[in-house]
Amino acid sequence: MNSPVLARALDHHRRGELGAAERGYAAVLRAAPEDYAARFSLGVLKAQQGHVDAAIDHLGKAVRLRPDVAAGWLNLGALLGAAGRFAEALDAYRRAAALLPDDPQAHRALAAALLDAGRVEESLAVFDRVLTLAPGDLEALKARGSLLWSLGRPEEALAALDSALERAPHDVETLNNHGNVLRDLRRPEDAIASYDRALALRPGSAEIHNNRGVALAETRDRPAALTAYDRALALDPSLADAWNNRGLALHEAGEIAPALACYGRAIARKPDFVAALNNRGKALCEDWRVAEAFASFMQSARIAFGDTLVIDGGERLAGAAIDPGNAVAAECAWLAADPHNVVIDGLLTPPALAGLQRFCWGSAIWRRAYAAGYRGAFPETGFACPLLAQVAEEMQASFPRIFAAHRLRYLWAFRYDQSGTGTHVHADDAAINVNFWITPDAANLDPDSGGLIFWDRCAPADWGFADYNDDADGAMAFLAETRANRVKTVYRENRAVIFDSGLFHATDAFRFKPGDRNRRINVTMLFGRR
Repeated sequence: MNSPVLARALDHHRRGELGAAERGYAAVLRAAPEDYAARFSLGVLKAQQGHVDAAIDHLGKAVRLRPDVAAGWLNLGALLGAAGRFAEALDAYRRAAALLPDDPQAHRALAAALLDAGRVEESLAVFDRVLTLAPGDLEALKARGSLLWSLGRPEEALAALDSALERAPHDVETLNNHGNVLRDLRRPEDAIASYDRALALRPGSAEIHNNRGVALAETRDRPAALTAYDRALALDPSLADAWNNRGLALHEAGEIAPALACYGRAIARKPDFVAALNNRGKALCEDWRVAEAFASFMQSARIAFGDTLVIDGGERLAGAAIDPGNAVAAECAWLAADPHNVVIDGLLTPPALAGLQRFCWGSAIWRRAYAAGYRGAFPETGFACPLLAQVAEEMQASFPRIFAAHRLRYLWAFRYDQSGTGTHVHADDAAINVNFWITPDAANLDPDSGGLIFWDRCAPADWGFADYNDDADGAMAFLAETRANRVKTVYRENRAVIFDSGLFHATDAFRFKPGDRNRRINVTMLFGRR
């Protein structure tokens, strides 16, 4: 009886006469509340009017009337996703894809919903299904490339983006992502080429100018990188990433004050910007404002880890943290040694050692796991308590003839399994390394090992960071070729080894008792620039 009324309402809807259409749908539903077509169409109309809650209500009723119609589930899923109700949206898209097993659009929508729900691996699998159904689907290829990159699979990501560019060589978003993946693969020159292609099509993109700046910085062309960041900021002064990256470029050039100003602008625009807070911390260390630096690191850690960041102790001491009785002998030994190195027993005062042990044993800061079986704590994970700031400040003040003008650059701690080999042969990007151990000697099952080995050869000046820090085989070949001498320092609680950061070094084999408080813990502080 209502078919003519519904037909007229649908006609009004097609012509964009939403008021008349709504009145027609309402009339149909008053007479026949279970009319699917009127209920569904009224839901679509409400969505067009921006009444999302009402649209969800009508479409929800429609799919209950006809759960076998995929269009209802697809429209409902879109509205639920727009309302931030991702779990319900995902359920709707699953229902639609089950009804349309060979439809790439339904599966593409499901893949996007899985991604919104943070289920990246499942999303990737469904995008793969889309490409099985429609091998040239551009959106699926683009999404697949981005997902593979986010999963740490850049080679596969690049292949997917290459395929997308074969189909759409002028797609700016794909060109930008292509450049990002090439940067991740340490191919900055190729990344710049992709960014240039993107900018030729969209010269007003601040984001792409910023990304291009990062790639230029990776080629060590700092002036060009700064120009790219300045171009990005001229286009969008609110772009926090560009302010942070500009700060990094200035920081690496040793221009600490302007770098700090850039980090400050990045944080002002994005107060929860973890990377900028950490970079500001590093710059403040070099500005010898260590307490402020550690406060910035801790602010970052609290944002990143929330309630899971548990800190136990670590307060600054009223008295000394570094035992001043070691100063004269340590400085004389350092100056007499070639290459420069010194071993100091009893580095920390008893209250400082006890305070640092409590902090390391009781704080939830050990966030980074390593394949060799140890975990790392870093300033950005909460290894930045006031006591550590005091140790760093007093280190330089107590041994001025060792540290001279070298200021703190970075620090970390490693907590090891019961036995193993620890860190591989490497050198560090600094002037002076300080390594000290805090686990009680009673935990060490082999008093003749467990410490540090270094070789009396520095990394060649023309080696890059990846060469001297990551390439253990290359380092060992160099040491063999130069007939370097191996120097071993055995483990002792509260013993420090201070040495030239350019010297190749590694953790000695160790064997400690089982138990959390028996784990070997070493603290490393880097001072100065290489």
